[in-house]
Amino acid sequence: MKISTKLIIIQLLASLAPFITISYLSIVLSRNALEKHITASFAELAEDKANSLALIIDERIHETRQLAHRPDIVDAVKLANARYNDNTEQEALQGILEKDLRWIAQKGETQTAKEILESPLSGLLKSYQELDHNRYGELFITDSRGAALAMTKILSDYYQADEQWWIESFADGRGNVFIDDRGMDKSVNALAIGGVVPIMDGDTVVGVLKINFKVSAILEIITDEAIRKRGASAALVRSQGTVLASTETSSQSPLLSSVEKRILKGESAGVLEDEHKHETIMAYAPVKASINTRIQAPGAIKGISGEMWEPTVWHVFLEIEKEVAFAEIIHERNLFILISLAVAMLVVFLAVSLGKTITRPVEALVEGTERVGRGDLDYKVGLKRSDELGTLSRAFDDMTESLKTTTASRDELEQEVTERIAIQRSLALAKEEAEAATEQKDKFVSLISHDLKNPLTTIVGFLKLTLGNDKTEFEPETRQRLEYAMKAGERMFRLVEEVLNMSRLRSGKIVAMPAFYDLQSIVSGILTHLHPVYSAKNIVIINGIPTNKRVYVDYILFSQVLENLLTNAVKFSFPGGTVTISMPKGDTSSVIVTDEGVGLSQERIETLFDFSKRQSTPGTVGEEGTGFGLPLSREIMENLGGTLTIESNEGAGSCFTARLPHLRPVALVAVDNEDAIIIRRVLETAGIDLVHAVEARTALKLVVERKPHLVIVDNHLPEIDVSAFLKEIKGNYQPTSIPIILIINNDEIKSSDQTFDLVANDCMTKPLDEGELFTWVSHHLP
Repeated sequence: MKISTKLIIIQLLASLAPFITISYLSIVLSRNALEKHITASFAELAEDKANSLALIIDERIHETRQLAHRPDIVDAVKLANARYNDNTEQEALQGILEKDLRWIAQKGETQTAKEILESPLSGLLKSYQELDHNRYGELFITDSRGAALAMTKILSDYYQADEQWWIESFADGRGNVFIDDRGMDKSVNALAIGGVVPIMDGDTVVGVLKINFKVSAILEIITDEAIRKRGASAALVRSQGTVLASTETSSQSPLLSSVEKRILKGESAGVLEDEHKHETIMAYAPVKASINTRIQAPGAIKGISGEMWEPTVWHVFLEIEKEVAFAEIIHERNLFILISLAVAMLVVFLAVSLGKTITRPVEALVEGTERVGRGDLDYKVGLKRSDELGTLSRAFDDMTESLKTTTASRDELEQEVTERIAIQRSLALAKEEAEAATEQKDKFVSLISHDLKNPLTTIVGFLKLTLGNDKTEFEPETRQRLEYAMKAGERMFRLVEEVLNMSRLRSGKIVAMPAFYDLQSIVSGILTHLHPVYSAKNIVIINGIPTNKRVYVDYILFSQVLENLLTNAVKFSFPGGTVTISMPKGDTSSVIVTDEGVGLSQERIETLFDFSKRQSTPGTVGEEGTGFGLPLSREIMENLGGTLTIESNEGAGSCFTARLPHLRPVALVAVDNEDAIIIRRVLETAGIDLVHAVEARTALKLVVERKPHLVIVDNHLPEIDVSAFLKEIKGNYQPTSIPIILIINNDEIKSSDQTFDLVANDCMTKPLDEGELFTWVSHHLP
C-alpha cells in the first residue's frame, strides 16, 4: 500500500472518530448545562437587584445620619431644647399642644410656622435640599419633645411626638433608625421613603431628623431598560402583597400568583417554574433592609396624627419566558451542528490532499540532502508551498546560500560589527552631552531667575513707596507712567517666579510631600486669600466642595494649582459673574472649576498648556498675566500623579478638571488584645483601611510594602522593644514622617515620657475611649 493511501486512512480514523464521539456527547450534555447556567444567572440577577436596593437604602440612612451629626445642627437643637429649662414637663407639653391646635386649625398659617420656616436651621435644610431636587423631598427636625424646629415646607402639624415613626426613632431617649415606606407622597408628588434618625449629643438624644427621599433610583433599578431588552419583566412587591414598582405597561398592578404570595411570607431567594405559567421561570429575592410601611389605622388623620406603620419586606420578582431564556441554547446547538458538518468535510478534504502532496516534497528533500553532502552547494529544492514542507524547502535552500555567503563575506561581517560598535559609542556620547546641556540649561534658568528677583523686588518696592507718598505730587502723565512701570515690574516679578518654580519642579528641587487633608479646608483658605481679587470684580464664587472629603496631596503645590485655576476663572469672567468649584458626582478625587466667562477656541485649547507657546491674554477688564500659570499647574498635577484637563467653548465659559490619584488611607495596627476590636471599629467608621501585625518583623515588612499613613502600637507587645521598633519605622518612612499613636497603661504616663518625646505623636491610656480615639485619628487623617 502506498504511503499516500496509508496517510489518508490514518488521518480519517484519527480525526473523524474522536470528532464524531465528542460532537455526540456535546449535543447531549450541552442543553442541561446551559439551562442550569441560564437559570442560575437569572437567580443571581434577582439577588443583585435586591442587593442594589438594600445598598441604596443604606446609603440614604447613612446620609441622614451624616446630616444629623453636623455640629451646627446638634448645637442648634440643644439651644432650642434649652427653652424648656424653666418649665415643668406638663407646662412644656401644654404649650406645645396649644401651638399644635392653632397650627392644625389654620393649616400652618401661624406666626410660629412662619418663624420656623424662616429660621437659619430651616435655611440650612433648604440649602441641603437644593443640592438635588430629584433626590430630596421634605426635610424637617423636631426637638427632644417632638415639636417642629426646622422644615423645608409647612408641615401638617406642629407636634410630631404622637407619630409612631417619631416614637420609634426617639426610642425613650436611646435613639433608633426608622425607615418609612411612604408609597406615593403627595408632598413631593413622587414615590418616597422616609429616613428617620436621632440627633445625638454624645449618648443623649436631643432631637429627631427626617428626610423624605424620592425613590427614582429604586424605580430605575426595577424598571431597568436592560431587563426589558432581555425579554424579562420585573416587579418590586411589599410583603403585604402591594406592588411598589413594575415593568408592566398596564396601569393596574399585576395580579400575584399563589406561589408569589407564599414567597412574600418568607425571606429567602431562589428561582422556580411559575405554577400558573409553565412556560416561564421566575426568580425572586428579598431586599435586606428594615422597612416599615403605612397601614390604615382607625381614627388616624393622614399627615397629622395616629398613623401606624408595620414592618414590611420588599421582594424583587423577575419573570421570563423559557423560549426567550433558552434561545441561546437552541442557537448554540444549531450552530454547533453546522460547524461540526463543516469541520468533518474539511478534515476529509485535507486528509486526501495531504496524502497526495506529502511524498513528492519528501523525496526532493532527500535528494537535496544527498547532493549537498557531496559538495554541490548550488542545488535548490525550489518547492513553492505555504505549509511546513515549503518552509523546510526554503530553509534548506537558505542554508545552502548561507554557507556560500558566509564563506565569501566573513571580512565584511567583521567590518559591519566594528562600525556598529562605533555608532553605539557615538550615541552614548550624544546622550551624555544632551543630558549635560539640559542640566546646564536648568541651572542657567534658575540662576537668571533668582538674580532677577532681587532687583525687581527693589524696583517695585520703591515705585510703590513713591506712589504711596501723599507728600509727593506728580503731574498726571508722570504718575500714569510710574503706575505703568510698577505694574510692568509686578508682572515681570510673577513671570520670573513662575519660571523659577517651573525650573525647580523639573530639576527635582521641589519634591512633593503628600499627606491627607480636608479638601474643603484647602479651598476655604484659598478663597479667603483671593477675596480681594474676585470681590473687586463683584464675582460670586460658589464653594460646592462637600464636607469630610479627604485628598492625598502636597498642600502647597495643590493649593497653587487651585489658586491658579480660580484666578484664571475670575480673570476671564465678566463683572458680576459666577465661578463654581465642586467635585463630580461619585468622584472623590477630582476638583472642577467652572466659569461663565469668555471661553476658549479649540485652537487656543491645543496650545494652552504648552510652555513653548506661552500666550498672555488680558482679562475681561484688562487684567494682565504671565501665561505660565496653567502650564505650571498641569506640570504640578503630573508631578502629583494626576491630570489637568479643560472643556471650553468660545463665548460659553470654561471648565477645568484637576484629577488626583484615588487613594484610601491605611493604618498599621500593632495591638494583640481586645483593644484591636475597638481600633478596627473606629478605623472602619473613619473610612481607613487596616493592616494588622503583632510581630515586629512582620510590622516592619508591612511598613515597606503597604506604606501606611498612620501607626497605632501597644507599648506592651510581647518580645518587642517598642521604642526601637518605632524608631526603625520612622527611619523606613523617609522623607516624610508617619504619625504614631502609642497606647499605654494609665499608671505609665510619667515613665512613657521619654518614648513619647522621641517617637510618638500622641499617647492614649487604657481602657480606650472610642470617641477620643476617633478624634486623634481624624486629627492625623482628616
